[in-house]
Amino acid sequence: MARVTYRLYREGVLREEPFQPERLGELLAEDSARVWVDVEEPTDEELGRIQRWFSLHPLAIEDSRHWGQRPKVEVFPDHLFVVVHALSLDEGGELVDQEVHLFVGKGFLVTLRAAPPFDLSRVLERWDAQPELTRHGAGFLLYALLDEIVDGYLGLVERYEDLADEIEDRVFADEPDPAVQADIFRMKRRVVELRRLVVPLREVIDFVQEQPGLVPAELGPYFRDVADHVIRTIEFLDNIRAPHDGPRGPDLAGLEPAEPGDEEPHVVGGHHPRPHADRGDLRDELPPHAGARLAARLPVRPRAHAGGGRPVRRLQAEGLALAVCRALKVLCVAEGRERLAELKRATVSAAWELAPGAASEEEALAQLDEARPHVVVAFGPFPRLAAEAWARGVRVVADRELPGAAVARSLEEVRGLVLGTRPGGPVCRGAAPERGP
Repeated sequence: MARVTYRLYREGVLREEPFQPERLGELLAEDSARVWVDVEEPTDEELGRIQRWFSLHPLAIEDSRHWGQRPKVEVFPDHLFVVVHALSLDEGGELVDQEVHLFVGKGFLVTLRAAPPFDLSRVLERWDAQPELTRHGAGFLLYALLDEIVDGYLGLVERYEDLADEIEDRVFADEPDPAVQADIFRMKRRVVELRRLVVPLREVIDFVQEQPGLVPAELGPYFRDVADHVIRTIEFLDNIRAPHDGPRGPDLAGLEPAEPGDEEPHVVGGHHPRPHADRGDLRDELPPHAGARLAARLPVRPRAHAGGGRPVRRLQAEGLALAVCRALKVLCVAEGRERLAELKRATVSAAWELAPGAASEEEALAQLDEARPHVVVAFGPFPRLAAEAWARGVRVVADRELPGAAVARSLEEVRGLVLGTRPGGPVCRGAAPERGP
C-alpha cells in the first residue's frame, strides 16, 4: 500500500502535518498556502486521487506510471511534470538509482518516489529552516529538492575519482594485475551510466528557471547555482571518463601501433620526459593538466594527419600501453555571473575541459595565468583580454570584433569555432599566436 505524506505551509511556515486531503481545494485557493504531497510507491488508485485533487492532465498521470525515464520536463497548462534521478553507490560500487517524479504548479508540489525511495528528510529540514524563501511558493520547494539531489552527484563523482585513482595505481604497480583491464571497462560503464542520467538535467533546470510564474526573480540565483553544479558534475565526469577511454575511444582515434624498436620519446603535454624514466618517475613528471589514457596492448605513436599529431609518450606498463595527452581547455568570460553561467552552459562539451570562468576582465586575466587555456570565449567588451590572449597564442572566440578574435554571432556558433582549435602543449607567455583554426 502506498504511503502518503501531507504538509501545509502558510507564509513560508509549516502549519499542519498532516492535513485532511479533502481540504485541498480550499487550501489551493489561498494565496499564502503552499502544499506538499508525497507518495511512496504510488498505486493507480493513489494516482487517480492525485489527479482529481490537483486537476492534473491525464497524459501527465499516464507518464508518471512509467519508471526508468530519463530526466525531463513536460509542460501542461497549469503545471509541470518533471523526472529526476537521485543517485548513490552501494557497497559494491554499483550505481543506485532513486527515480523521483514531480508535479509542480502554483502553490503545490507533488513527489512520487519509487523503491528504493530517496530520503527527503534533509529537504524537509531546509524547507522548515528558510521560511523567507519557502513563502515564494512551490518554486523554492522544487529548488531545495533539486539542490539536494545534485549535491549528491558531486559526492558521487568524488568517489568515482577515488576509484579511478586506485585503478591508475594498479596499472603502475610493480606486480601485474590481471583484473585491471576488466575494472577499467567496468569503471567506464559506470561513468557512462551516470552521465546519461545527469546530462539531460541541465536542460530541465534551464527550462524550469525560465518560468516566471514558478521561479520569481528572488529564486533565480538559486536555480542558476544548481545549474552550475550540474555543469561541474558533467565536466568532472568527462575528466574521469577521458583517462579510461579504450583504444577505440575518441581521444585515441589518432594513434597507431609503433614500429618495433622505435624508442624515440614523444612529447608529453609539451614536456620532454627522460627516455628511460621508470613508471613511477613518469607519473610524477606529468603536468597537472595531462590526462592518462589507457590504450591498447601495443606501444603507440601519433599518426600524422592534416590537423597535426597529438602529443603522446609511449610506455609499456605490464602489458598496457600508456598514452598521455593534454585535453583542450576553454575559458569562458562574460559580464556578470548570470551571463557567464549562460555562456558556460552553451559551451560545455565532452570534447574539452572548462576553466572556472570569469565575470570581469581582471578576473579573466588572472585565470589566463592560472588556468592556461587554449581558447578564450569572451562575450563582452574585453579588448585587453583579447590582445593578451592573442599575444600568448591563445585562440579567442568573441561576440564582437576584438584583436585576433574569431567572431561568434550567437551562442550556437561558439562550439564550432572552439572545435577548430588543437590542444598542443602548455600555453606560455610570449608564445607566437596560432594562425588560423
